[in-house]
Amino acid sequence: MRSRIAMLSAVATVVMGIAVTLPAKADTGPTKPGSSVASSAEPSSVASSAEALTQLSGRARALVADAPGFAGLWVDQGGRVHVRFTPGAGPEPSAAVRKLSPDIDVAATARYSYDELVAKRDTVTATVASLRNSGIEVVDWGPVEANNSLEVSVKTLTPEAILTLRQLFGTETVVTEAAETGPDPLFSTRWADNSPYAAGIELNNGSGDGSESCTSGMGLYFNGAWRLVTAGHCFDSPAIVGAKVYNGSTYIGTKNWKDTAASGTDTAIVTAPGSAYLYRTDTTYYANSHTPWNSSVGQTVCMGGAYSGEVCVLKVIATNYCSSILPERIICGIATAGREDGAAGAGHGDSGGPAYITSPSLSIAGTIVGAASAQFVCPRNSEGGTRTCSTYVRYQMINSILTRWSGSHL
Repeated sequence: MRSRIAMLSAVATVVMGIAVTLPAKADTGPTKPGSSVASSAEPSSVASSAEALTQLSGRARALVADAPGFAGLWVDQGGRVHVRFTPGAGPEPSAAVRKLSPDIDVAATARYSYDELVAKRDTVTATVASLRNSGIEVVDWGPVEANNSLEVSVKTLTPEAILTLRQLFGTETVVTEAAETGPDPLFSTRWADNSPYAAGIELNNGSGDGSESCTSGMGLYFNGAWRLVTAGHCFDSPAIVGAKVYNGSTYIGTKNWKDTAASGTDTAIVTAPGSAYLYRTDTTYYANSHTPWNSSVGQTVCMGGAYSGEVCVLKVIATNYCSSILPERIICGIATAGREDGAAGAGHGDSGGPAYITSPSLSIAGTIVGAASAQFVCPRNSEGGTRTCSTYVRYQMINSILTRWSGSHL
């Protein structure tokens, strides 16, 4: 899951960053985006000059920010501090700023006070939803102190959008086209992941109605490329190869290969690039081991469906058996595990997601197939209380998957 604040001034840009520490990347195969921090010390004279400028501009703002008629303060690219007031502000605030430093440019020529510009910003805030409904997608808006104006940036700049916004917020409103940011590699979620894709992300058929929702499984090297595994019965209506697959609203590939034969594995391969990563929370993914985990009775595993999230301490009660859980289809190589306390293990929408262990390493044990006990309304529900879960869960064992597809595990 994204936080980005873009200041509208062309004079100065403030970037708010989030420090991210990712696990060690896999030694082969594609890796997910991470953060790289390069540090180089500035010359001491440059650093001290910048520090002095910051202190001076900070003192100036603190001195006059609450003064009547204060209209704005900014530092230009040459390093000079500018302060503006409205004509009715009186001489005292300007004199106070000049007393700090004669190098500060002070003038009482602004049309709007800073408070008036902020009020204009808040007026835009109140109309964003209605503007979006009318086809104008506002991205950023706020005061530009250097221009003493309100600036509004929109996703798509059209003459109609400019006319509408200026009619609503004033003819002097500056309307610009927002920068195309693209996907943010530093912040991903199960519902808005970035390529290469991790195990445990939400998958859907793009209809937007939630009729077909599943979860991604492990990455697999197949047919000369890294792919993404999911359940074979996902996106199976109609039962065609080539069904389009989405993560959230983003198209990521097609379901090009599936094993729905008798005594098969109920798995499918999506053309989207897979990776050696696995979501353990809705917003945090971890590198998983390249070594598959072959489950045994008595061990415990975790389930990682996009809808139910991570659920651990499911005790394995059976392995490598066949099941007719799906109509007119026998699946072999199945294992069953469940919570002994009766809690939900997985549910609708989790099919295809990873079954895994977390110790001694984060290793994939298979992919979720379906319920193995009575179903009930899930405690974590995103479908109006109708999504159902079960305590015991069937999952396809990983060795059967690797054998079926003659693939290698990331």
